[in-house]
Amino acid sequence: MSSSRLKKPVKEFIPPEFKLAEEIIERESLAEEIGEEIVRAIRAPVVMPPTVVVPEMEFPSTALRFLKPHQYLTVPTNSTKRVYFYKLPGDHRGVIQRVGNTFYSETKATWRVDGKEVYGQPIEREIANINSPLELRPPIPVTDRIEWIVKNESGEFDREYHVLMDGISCHKSEYDLLLSWLKA
Repeated sequence: MSSSRLKKPVKEFIPPEFKLAEEIIERESLAEEIGEEIVRAIRAPVVMPPTVVVPEMEFPSTALRFLKPHQYLTVPTNSTKRVYFYKLPGDHRGVIQRVGNTFYSETKATWRVDGKEVYGQPIEREIANINSPLELRPPIPVTDRIEWIVKNESGEFDREYHVLMDGISCHKSEYDLLLSWLKA
């Protein structure tokens, strides 16, 4: 009767100096491959991305940011006050790019651009916080003036109302240039 025995593979004994020599040969071989790759990359023709020609756009030379874009006023109880007013200089036309306001219960605001109400009814909410105003897209055109009238209907508290109207204006002869620059 024969018995079968499981044979364990015999580990070859490799002296440590041979292992070190094998590692050095592997590293040198790897270094050679990396060196060859670098040489190929250096000798390869340089492929430049296509050139995109962007037409230069002239910015209006008479452009001005709105002066004092943030204005505020304390509106006493049961009264109406103009909290924000900006009149464009001389022959300028402009656009309102950002808006923000504070809001209190029992207050109503009217926002007018060139004498016309922007909303058909009084504003009884915060459009956006004055520290992170709403970006108006498209911007609102202005030819003369901007104003906010606030009515405080509270019988108890005076209210400090803030308005931020940020924008840009330029001489009317460059207004079309300003609009095209803003669209770009």
